Amino acid sequence: MAEPLPSIYGGEFLSQPPRRIPLSNAPLLKQQPSSWRRRWRRLPLALRVIGLGFLLYALSRPMVQQRLPQRTQGIDIMLAIDVSSSMAARDMDVASDFLEGGEAAVGNDPQASRTRLQVAQDAAIGFLNKRTGDRISLIKFARFADLISPRTQHYEALRAQLNTLQCVTADGPEDQTGIGLAIARSAQILQRSLAKSKVLILLTDGEETLATAPNSEEITIADAAGYCQQAGIRIYLISSRPNAKALELPSNIRQFLAQDANNLKQIYSLIDALEKSELEEPRYQWVERFLPFLLAGLLALFVARLLAETKLEATP
Repeated sequence: MAEPLPSIYGGEFLSQPPRRIPLSNAPLLKQQPSSWRRRWRRLPLALRVIGLGFLLYALSRPMVQQRLPQRTQGIDIMLAIDVSSSMAARDMDVASDFLEGGEAAVGNDPQASRTRLQVAQDAAIGFLNKRTGDRISLIKFARFADLISPRTQHYEALRAQLNTLQCVTADGPEDQTGIGLAIARSAQILQRSLAKSKVLILLTDGEETLATAPNSEEITIADAAGYCQQAGIRIYLISSRPNAKALELPSNIRQFLAQDANNLKQIYSLIDALEKSELEEPRYQWVERFLPFLLAGLLALFVARLLAETKLEATP
């Protein structure tokens, strides 16, 4: 039988340790510059964590309490202005009654001062300029009471309507003063309002002449004032003429005497202060804020997925 050939698998060879292949020094590898892929390799994971955090916060439905702009409880105001022929007199504008040196101007130049109506128009416009949020309407009256402008907050249009007022023809069929009729007509319009405060400001330079005529069936000031009291309408009556005297009026009508243009402006300022609009109670509403966090979370997850499958794709 032949002898077995020597084999490299013999005990002599197996007892020798395996040979190692020498590699370069590890510190040398550490000195090599790191690529941007290596530096940002954990960015997709960070974006996933951030995105999930935003989504969880969005699911909690975050809300904030937001204060709404505070509004005023507007007042419904009726301006009633006398346009009888006596309103054409030029004795209210004391600022223009004298020329330089103290010389009287009214007697020499009838056009040197404004008429009572013009003074009343300017004072009413000044009153309008101080109001905000109110609905204001306008009527003119002499023999009849005519609605010129319904309730409006368009003050520019109302000022234009005020400037169109003209006195009726002297001794004509309309040249009377129906104060009671004007109050009743104003109350008829104001009673339709749902406002908490309703005010009538009536300006006249004379006394009631319509309801005091013999056998007259026109409404009196007392009757009209009672109607206003039932409807919750406050009345301010301004007697606008020099040396004006107090009229005999019902107790629910507050009367002012305007001796000149400056005095009339002061009266309107006083009424403006008395009839300030009340502020509503502060109002709030809850506003949801989950949408920005939801969108941010979805965007973070999308970017993480995009980076992981393109620029920062992991390779084996």
